[in-house]
Amino acid sequence: MTIADDAWPAARLGNLARLRAVAAGLRGVHFYERVIDAPFADVWAFASDLERTTRSFEPDVHSLRVLERNGDHWKVRVRMPRWAGTAPLTLDVTMRDGWCWMVSRPALYVVGMAAEPVDADGSQTRFGLAEGAVLPVAAWAQPATRPLLAVSRWRHRFHVPRDVARLGACVTAGRNGRAL
Repeated sequence: MTIADDAWPAARLGNLARLRAVAAGLRGVHFYERVIDAPFADVWAFASDLERTTRSFEPDVHSLRVLERNGDHWKVRVRMPRWAGTAPLTLDVTMRDGWCWMVSRPALYVVGMAAEPVDADGSQTRFGLAEGAVLPVAAWAQPATRPLLAVSRWRHRFHVPRDVARLGACVTAGRNGRAL
């Protein structure tokens, strides 16, 4: 007996559900979401303009420069503030409408953003941000990474909600004619 492929149910995840699922599987990553009182187009235009807007809502970034764009695959260079004392990070980025996934090279850190309209009238947007350390190691070495991943998740539990609030404030200020 054969079953036609179209007989099986298909599950499709929206951008936020996908980001929630990915973040849940990464021990050092914290995910946070909230509703922003602005249309999806405004929120995503702001969030996805990485070079111009990232510094306004992410104080841990001194500068961000897009090095390459090849369709929805980008490469960016991020510099942290001098007090952080870290070398610049190069990240591979997948940027689509309502979806941004960034992975540092080497793959030690990830950032994800996702957005969707809240309802049919489109006046509000649900926005999510996931960020944190990832340490891809062999299974036998994973117990040794647990403390570092726990610290990453704990740290991001505090600053990720703050960053999302700042992004929302910047978008609504821009819509109201105030400087960003």
